[in-house]
Amino acid sequence: TEDSQEKKSILSAERAWEILKHIKDEESFILGMDPKFARPDWMIITVLPVPPLSVRPAVIMYGSAKNQDDLTHKLADIIKS
Repeated sequence: TEDSQEKKSILSAERAWEILKHIKDEESFILGMDPKFARPDWMIITVLPVPPLSVRPAVIMYGSAKNQDDLTHKLADIIKS
């Protein structure tokens, strides 16, 4: 029947963060987190620090070919997702 079907909806990271942000400290403690050191809303990254290019310079491959270092590739993967 239609009543027994589950409704599915997409939950954005921003909405999940808003929900987790409203969890009280007492409830956090019940969930096993000490609010002084960890809160549920801290589990979602809201700011991603990106180091400057001087910290992650291009790697010179064999010959004259240049390639970005591994950190730059991983940062690009994170930003794309």
